[in-house]
Amino acid sequence: MERAANSYGKLNRVDIEDEQAQPLNQILVQPFTATDAPRVLGIQPISTRKTQL
Repeated sequence: MERAANSYGKLNRVDIEDEQAQPLNQILVQPFTATDAPRVLGIQPISTRKTQL
């Protein structure tokens, strides 16, 4: 089990410290606006859906 944990740590590089830790006050928040418009994905809306409702 110990050998497996050592190889897992080396494979995922958890055995070394991060080169540069970014302070939490410098992390920028990703702006997010909720929408139900399909045009933001680059597709056209289905116009017949509004008439069926």
